[in-house]
Amino acid sequence: MRSWFFRPDLAGRSAYLAVDEETLSAIATEWGFPSADPAESLSEAIRYRVSARAPLSPWVAEASQWRRTGCESDPPFLAVLAVTVLAATIVDEVNDRKYYRRLNGLLGLHGTAMPRDFDSDIQQLWTHLNEWLTDKWQGQLGVATATNVGGQANIGWAQSQILLRTTDRIKLPEFFTELGLQPGQTVDGDLLVRRLRVWSGGGRMLSRRLSAVLQDPRLSELLGDALHIELAHWDGTLRDQAGRVALRLMLAFHERTARLQLASQVPDQLSGTTWRVETPDAGECELELTASDEPQLLTVPFTSSILDGLPLRAKRISVPDQKPCEPSDSNGSSLLTLVLPRHEVHLLCPDDRLARWVQVPTALLNRPHLILVRSGSVSAAERIMSQLASQGVQPFRRIHKPTGWEAFKFTPDRYQAMTGPLAALSPRGNELSAIDGGLPISKRKRIYLRSGAPDLIRDLHEEEAPVVVDGVEISAHDQARLRLADLHLAAGTHAVAIGGVRYQLRLVDEFADESSEGTLSFTFRVGRDYKGLAAMTAAGAVTSAGHHSSGDVMIKGAFISISPSARKLAAFPHPPHIRAGGQHYVLGRPGEAAAVEMRTPKWLQELGLNPSLADAEPSLAAVAFTPAWMLRITRSGVTVSAVHSSAEPGSRIRDPAVSPEAWRGVLPHIQDAVAEPADQERWAAWKQDAVTYDATGAPG
Repeated sequence: MRSWFFRPDLAGRSAYLAVDEETLSAIATEWGFPSADPAESLSEAIRYRVSARAPLSPWVAEASQWRRTGCESDPPFLAVLAVTVLAATIVDEVNDRKYYRRLNGLLGLHGTAMPRDFDSDIQQLWTHLNEWLTDKWQGQLGVATATNVGGQANIGWAQSQILLRTTDRIKLPEFFTELGLQPGQTVDGDLLVRRLRVWSGGGRMLSRRLSAVLQDPRLSELLGDALHIELAHWDGTLRDQAGRVALRLMLAFHERTARLQLASQVPDQLSGTTWRVETPDAGECELELTASDEPQLLTVPFTSSILDGLPLRAKRISVPDQKPCEPSDSNGSSLLTLVLPRHEVHLLCPDDRLARWVQVPTALLNRPHLILVRSGSVSAAERIMSQLASQGVQPFRRIHKPTGWEAFKFTPDRYQAMTGPLAALSPRGNELSAIDGGLPISKRKRIYLRSGAPDLIRDLHEEEAPVVVDGVEISAHDQARLRLADLHLAAGTHAVAIGGVRYQLRLVDEFADESSEGTLSFTFRVGRDYKGLAAMTAAGAVTSAGHHSSGDVMIKGAFISISPSARKLAAFPHPPHIRAGGQHYVLGRPGEAAAVEMRTPKWLQELGLNPSLADAEPSLAAVAFTPAWMLRITRSGVTVSAVHSSAEPGSRIRDPAVSPEAWRGVLPHIQDAVAEPADQERWAAWKQDAVTYDATGAPG
């Protein structure tokens, strides 16, 4: 029981002796002791030591001896404390009579009165547990949480452990995610309780116990404190029933194959691990995990049962110094749960990094979305999407969709406050107030350049909530987005609060990190482009690991300005770089088109990074005509960029032929291409000539 509730991977996080029937069943199963009634089995294990004259005295005596010997072993009284918590899991209002009736039944006693000496004995045992966690282990097995809450003598100790049952606690990461919260964020407990009431009414399965707590004003206040602490200690991961890190699955869709796949953002705790995953078809597959902030495809096959929230189980292939029959209680756990939380609707957006549609938690404004919605919610989903999208909703049929699901495409272009299981369809429809944008040096630490302070976005459900910055209320009741930069805040730390959501920001005039092994040194080639203008392109990079000096710094952010003397010089054109991914065409005069392949520069590949930019210079130098435009085609749209290159046409590297087929193939995309604002007028004129161009080589 100790290794289930108090473990090294809970260091610094709240630890609860949250004993209920479901948790006891899970413990028995994992340890290989299946039981038809685990609660009765626990009761039988201690009942033979209970006497009516002094029910808890055997454990009080053992605790005294245990403390005299330095608390070297696990607490010998955990089992009896677990029984006192189990008695508090009554689903309706807990009072003395109901609590003691159930406790006496578990202890093998009669009546509804408090067991003899229970008041002093139970306080001693809970105090000993707190001291063991705090003094002996310094919070390395979890932070003590037991307290006599609620003003109900003696019952409060158990209630403090079971305000949230384990089945409810493992749903909190999903609750936090849907509110748009970040790990370590500070939010008032009463606001979290209010939103949890709404969230639980949207078809989410919460325990009857938590539903009763949410309706009790006194217990709701205690629950608010617990939710506040849970959010403060949340690390952004999902957890399984034992509190171990679980792998959150995401949907990915490959439009060419029309099939769904699985992806994930692997947390640091699972990096470098290898697992054998049990697939729903009774097969197995091997899964290697590497931590990344970006989604990555998994080798686990997709099946429709995953959409119902059914977890996949995996065993670590190699666990050093671990007994085969012993559950792990550390970050090196031998068991892993992979799960896609059950929802009525799943949203996917184009992701150029994976060249696929990838799942997002909520809709993004003005971005195309692929929507999967359960058949029973189609009518409601279509109605909501129609309200949010000016361009309407299109059924999507080119997909191997699971049975019981329908697919659509839509692009939301407006906000709408929303709750319930379909709230994810509205951008920020159910999210709390948040900070967004700016020039961050570290988003996680909330450090920004003073000239690029972030914006504050209002909670759509709390539009009248006051905005307080450094203790002063700001008049911004009519603003959905407040620009903190307009407040001209000084460099330093600032407190921002709105409607129970609190942030602490640090603004700096400049920022430089200490010298490190990762500092890069870039070299550049300066020359002239085909128009005779000065041009500068990157020629390569090396790390400064072997030759950096104590004065070297790595710049994390900068405020760039142009001196008066420099304003007289002609501006450098954009270097010929372009994002990798998708199809690329070089365009010259109307009728001139060549398909090219964008490659990441070799020097950047050697750094072991995952760059999003490709070097266009070799491709531009290879075409047999003077390049004017670079066209890029992806699933999210078609973009075009003006070319400023020093490459001479007709390079001897290779000469892709200018064929009528290439021109005809690219012409439909020219119609849809979007140019950068500075190039739109020039592109419009070029496009007009292009669409009227005929095979004779002249505009029509």
